[in-house]
Parts: sequence; structure tokens; C-alpha cells
Amino acid sequence: MKYYKITCGTPFVGEENDYYLKIFHDKELQEAVDECVYETGNEWYDERSLEENDFTDEEYYAECHVISIEEITEEEYYEACPWEE
Repeated sequence: MKYYKITCGTPFVGEENDYYLKIFHDKELQEAVDECVYETGNEWYDERSLEENDFTDEEYYAECHVISIEEITEEEYYEACPWEE
């Protein structure tokens, strides 16, 4: 088992989310990261901001991205996610 802290962002400054994941198989990581990027985009989605910045929905989601993928220890994971213990 591996533990990760994934940080994702949107095209707009300061719109970031951290996710803590435990991955059983390395092949699961990319799918989990893609889900985190999509979830970040959904959480920060604001139609008014898109209009003000001349973004379409497609452009906005295309600009949502991974900022970092950091492998962390089991202890760090459970410190960030105590409800998982």
C-alpha cells in the first residue's frame, strides 16, 4: 500500500484542493488523480467567474490540473485522515 497527498488546482489563483489517497496498486494512481482534478474543478466551478474571465466550461475543465503528487508515510496519511483509522 502507498499513500499520497495530491494537490490540484483550477485556472484561477488560489483555487486548490488537497487529497489524501491510499493506493493498493500503482495502476490505480492515474485514475485517482484524474478524479481529484475533476472534483477540484467541480468544487470551485463558478459560472460568474467563467463569464468574467471569458472561459467556456470546456476551457475551464481543460485548465484544471495537478499541482503536485507527493508520496507520504502511513502516519502522515492517518494524521490527515483520522476517520480512516
